[in-house]
Amino acid sequence: MKNLKNILESTKKLNILYVEDDKLVQASSVEMFSNFFGSVTCADNGEEALALYNANKFDLLITDLSMPKMDGIELISNIRKENKNLPIIVFSAWNNPSSLNSCISLNIDGYMLKPLNSDNLVDAIYKISLKLKNDRELFKREFDIDKLTQLKSHNALMEEMQDLSYSEIPVMILINIDDFHIYNEIYGLDVGDKILSAFAKQLDIFNSKLSYHLYRMSGDEFVLFEKVKALDTDKYTEDINRLFDFIENSQIKIDGVQESISIRITVGIAFHNDNIYGRADMALHEARRRGRNYLGFTADADRREELKKNLYWREEINRAVADNRVHTYYQPIVDINKNILKYEALIRIQQVEDDGKLTLVSPKEFIDFSKISKQYIALTKIVIEESFATMIEKNVHVAINITFHDIENREINRLLHEKISKHSIAAKTKFDISSQVIFELLEHQNHEDYDRFIEFIDEFKALGVVITIDNFGLGFANMSKISAMAPDYVKIDSTLMKNIDNDKHAYSLVKAIVKFAKE
Repeated sequence: MKNLKNILESTKKLNILYVEDDKLVQASSVEMFSNFFGSVTCADNGEEALALYNANKFDLLITDLSMPKMDGIELISNIRKENKNLPIIVFSAWNNPSSLNSCISLNIDGYMLKPLNSDNLVDAIYKISLKLKNDRELFKREFDIDKLTQLKSHNALMEEMQDLSYSEIPVMILINIDDFHIYNEIYGLDVGDKILSAFAKQLDIFNSKLSYHLYRMSGDEFVLFEKVKALDTDKYTEDINRLFDFIENSQIKIDGVQESISIRITVGIAFHNDNIYGRADMALHEARRRGRNYLGFTADADRREELKKNLYWREEINRAVADNRVHTYYQPIVDINKNILKYEALIRIQQVEDDGKLTLVSPKEFIDFSKISKQYIALTKIVIEESFATMIEKNVHVAINITFHDIENREINRLLHEKISKHSIAAKTKFDISSQVIFELLEHQNHEDYDRFIEFIDEFKALGVVITIDNFGLGFANMSKISAMAPDYVKIDSTLMKNIDNDKHAYSLVKAIVKFAKE
């Protein structure tokens, strides 16, 4: 048990620099950090943080990774050029191989996942206190052993990879339990932890006659790692096949769970000095995509291009938000006489070409990437802010597209409530909320989520918002569930309308939809 009093003796006099662009997360985290540290200075992005660091003395840096103007990796890189020893903790929602790999190379001291957990914070601060006390051996023991499984931790793997000599070739076999979240959902987190511990023991038994070092990376992910002078790919194929046989013939028995649990795994293997963890992870995900149980990393051009695009749009979206190049454009919706009835809000990024001219980029180019990089919410906020401003200023009706991603997000829900409440009170004479605010719900394939759709619709219809179901005829094909939603309008999917004059089936379906909607 860690002695909190001893920890505070080491940390209460420390000045920390905390970097976080989300004001709500920043405020709640500062409240917790203040219990441990002498002073907490906040920055909203990497650029501001670097200026503060250069002008002041700080004992510890705690930073997010995904931020505007300068992200966390670039910030840490700049600081490491001047200070190799400053304790640094990454506090981020990102838990992907490229982020972890970058942090490995930058020698960070801790990696905490959002949302902030007090136990994880105490662990990280305890380890930092040991480092500050120069208790290197105790620091290594705390950092290098995974508490749950007692295997070596990802921090120990970081150190081993840093010690790689020029003549050595690293071999990483990345093991991931298939659909592990199902065990947590069925049995609960405590049993899930027991399953992970038991699985770790199985791997340890399997590895006892082999030459690998065994690590738990995080969650349900484990690594077999070794350094060799020459590669023998046949050996690794044989070892992996033996691993599958061993796991298939082993069952896990947990107290309190009646049935034995059979684990299935997927494996990725890589042999490269550069970003080996990222390459092994890439191989593992590609194996899953192809329906295979393992795959070695290869120079898959398509996959590389996808990753390059992902990285490009992550950086471009950050730049566009910082430079105020993300805007809402309005497509008029007209009646048969070309009278404008309302406008549909459409997000666009203004991209700067080599000649300095601006071109508009459609969301189909970047929206999917923004969801992967956790930037989607920031873009949605811009659409909401600009749409409400336009409704007030121009006194027009504006339809805002709402996805299930938005419906699930508390920040977006809160912002919508604030905007509706603020404008319906402040501009009653000009702003008619009962007709001007229109939400278009985009289709969502998971039919289990219709209850949440209905809850969202009821909640905002009560505030006077007009509800439209978009893409009707495809995703929302179940008419009984549409009846339960009781939208004000349905927009028939364009694929049904394009050939309605030639396609009898499309005509019949649209005719039925129109009849159903009128009734």
